[in-house]
Amino acid sequence: MDNLLGIWKTEKKNGVLYESWEKVSDNELQGKSFKITGADTIVLERVRLALDQNFQIVFAVRVDGENDGKETLFYLSKVTGSDYIFENPKHDFPKRIVYAIPKGDLLHAYIEGEIESKNQRSDFKFTRDLQKH
Repeated sequence: MDNLLGIWKTEKKNGVLYESWEKVSDNELQGKSFKITGADTIVLERVRLALDQNFQIVFAVRVDGENDGKETLFYLSKVTGSDYIFENPKHDFPKRIVYAIPKGDLLHAYIEGEIESKNQRSDFKFTRDLQKH
């Protein structure tokens, strides 16, 4: 999944969002999503993509101010083509996080699950950001 490495950006209704990934060891990538407001960088979430002690691939998400600062764990459940599907059926929303591993400068990720008994999905279509932030 080294193709994730680098900085990605997407334009949403509420502004430009960024996601950055770096390799911290042979078994772990670390990422964060953030937005830039004026001179401030606001981190929205931090992510670890790692091989855990049970040899499972985990997508661990931590959002400041939520879940007492603890990570929410999503485990790799399936790989279909370039799609890596991580799931946590016990989590409220999302229950699934999907990353289509990029070939080139496009990255598609989405989250999905149910909110008030209705299926919901949020798509994020990123392009590689060649500028440094």
